[in-house]
Amino acid sequence: MGVLRIGRLCLKELREILRDRRTTITLVLMPLLAYPILAMAFQELLITSVQPTNPAQVVIGVDSDEVQIELLKFLAIGQNLVQPPRVTDGAEEQAEGPSENDPPPVLVRINPDLEEMISQGLADVAVRLFDSRAPDIQGLGRPLRCELILRQGSDVSEFAADFIEKRLEAINDDWVTQLLAGRMEVPTRSRRTEIASSDGSFALTAFIPLILILMTITGAVYPAIDLTAGERERGTLETLMAAPVPRLGLLWAKYVAVVTVAMLTAGANLAAMCITLMVTGMGPLVFGESGLTLALVDQVFILLMLFAAFYSAILLAVTSFARSFKEAQAYLIPLMLMTLVPGMFSTMPGLEFNGTMAVTPLLNIVLLARDLLEGGVNPMLAMVTCLSTLIYAVAAVAFASRIFGTDAILYGSQATWSDLLRRPRHSSDSATVSGAMLYLAVTFPIYFLLANGLQRLGGASLTVRLALAAVVTAFVFGALPLGAATLQRLRLKTTFQLRRPGLLAVLGAIVLGLSLWPLAHEIFLLNRFLGLQTLGEGQIEAARELLASLGNISPVVVLLTLAVVPAVFEEWFFRGYILTALRGSLPAFSSVLVSAVLFGLFHVVASSILATERFLPSTFLGLLLGMVCLRTGSVLPGMLLHGCHNGLLLMIAHYRDELIARGWGIEEQSHMPVALLGGAGAAVLVGLTLVFLSKARRSDK
Repeated sequence: MGVLRIGRLCLKELREILRDRRTTITLVLMPLLAYPILAMAFQELLITSVQPTNPAQVVIGVDSDEVQIELLKFLAIGQNLVQPPRVTDGAEEQAEGPSENDPPPVLVRINPDLEEMISQGLADVAVRLFDSRAPDIQGLGRPLRCELILRQGSDVSEFAADFIEKRLEAINDDWVTQLLAGRMEVPTRSRRTEIASSDGSFALTAFIPLILILMTITGAVYPAIDLTAGERERGTLETLMAAPVPRLGLLWAKYVAVVTVAMLTAGANLAAMCITLMVTGMGPLVFGESGLTLALVDQVFILLMLFAAFYSAILLAVTSFARSFKEAQAYLIPLMLMTLVPGMFSTMPGLEFNGTMAVTPLLNIVLLARDLLEGGVNPMLAMVTCLSTLIYAVAAVAFASRIFGTDAILYGSQATWSDLLRRPRHSSDSATVSGAMLYLAVTFPIYFLLANGLQRLGGASLTVRLALAAVVTAFVFGALPLGAATLQRLRLKTTFQLRRPGLLAVLGAIVLGLSLWPLAHEIFLLNRFLGLQTLGEGQIEAARELLASLGNISPVVVLLTLAVVPAVFEEWFFRGYILTALRGSLPAFSSVLVSAVLFGLFHVVASSILATERFLPSTFLGLLLGMVCLRTGSVLPGMLLHGCHNGLLLMIAHYRDELIARGWGIEEQSHMPVALLGGAGAAVLVGLTLVFLSKARRSDK
């Protein structure tokens, strides 16, 4: 009944907001008017920015008068070889005017900083000469060794470089035909270097994500204000809060309405852009010969939906704090300005999409969309971007739920933002879902940046890197949630499920930890069968080399850093802090499933390599760990199970050669023997039975 009530409330909010004329204007009229105008502006920009490939003159930059004299001497000789002067009866024929085949005139400019000259558009190509020997070659004085500096992506720069190289190659070809015995060196040699332009040229694909995102924001702003601050100003929020629906449910209905309008706006803008590009014929100019394909449109729309989900939550968090429509607008003006800053970063030439930017809100979506439109996407960064944006959206909704409808704001008292961060007066048994999601939103980027930073420590030994990885795990999944629980006045025993388990639970956890690995291996193979495979052969081989290198390290260090520490602190966080918080709002199975999925996603992006192969095995393990925690009421059996599972796999890898020598080796990537799978399945059943019996004995007491 509660779900149906919230569903009806969502439809009610959506109907009201779609009836508003201002929503219709932003949803329909703006795309119809904006994109034809933008298309005309871009066409004019293309006309003025695209220069002819055969310019009226070639502007060459050099760094000294001596270089100018020597270069012009070579070009003059090369020009005579490329296009000899027309001669009639011993005299040069005087042409009536310049021919279409005549070369453009050469203008030489001198500037010591050649790169600056090219980047600012002061020259089409710059020539840097290198010192060399000075034999007398056709009266040229010395061989010419040079570097041609071009402006990246400039057709005029390419033409100027080809102009010079064609004449230098003509000298070489002529010299080769006259080679004498022992003569081994050609008179000229050149190489090219391209640098990015700073003269205002840019790729239109860098602006398209920014335009679409700004249009999506425009569609979401008014509904967010009207459904929160607008209702408070009209005096209808008190009646709404009296409805038999949880406050989070009320906010969720408003969030669904805002997200729906934002997604409709995004779809309308994307459709208008595609139609405009097709009608104007600008698709190949912007996206290359293939144009804007249907698959590319689908991918961009998914990114816009992701962004709409994130930004709608941010808008609700801000507007829920406002007491009037005008106050909400005042809050959103700086937010809109802040939105432009990361969006403009995407237009910067040479800006590379990296791990830090993948966890930076808004900037990650813009840069991912830019790389997607340009045809080069890193799957790992794409996965991190999508996951972090979803986490930020959930955290923003959770944050808004703490603001929306509170008594201090509802009745107009002067509340401040610090009220939301103030330590509670009374202690609680577990974190709230909103508090847990806020912590998760902070934890994810911190762990991702720290873990990937460890990958860059190439000079450190493997032992040091393992130790540092263990410290990072203990800090992020141990110290930080402990600090959060302390600030929130949470009872540690109930928050982290620190009750003492029974003996049967301990025995069951050990049996499960030692018997799950064959089943996990088969699930890993199922991952590949389903096509969830991102690791290439090179990455798999690197993983094998890493496992082999563990044989050179003490087993104690390996077990402590890769088995004990992850088992203790991951269970402390996922089955302690997160699962306990979820149990306060979700049914038992749903809370276990959500925590298991988060556990699986964490292992997919836990390193610098996107490893989707780890999702199903880790989620499967997370489900069992969650069930054990719920049945025993303690996180300690899960720590033991997790540690035994990790430790056994590590010891198999550590003593792999010895096991093979004893005839216990198993072929790589093959299915486990049926007998081994049957024994493992029976052991798992025994372990689960012991865990369930332990719960029955505890309940009897």
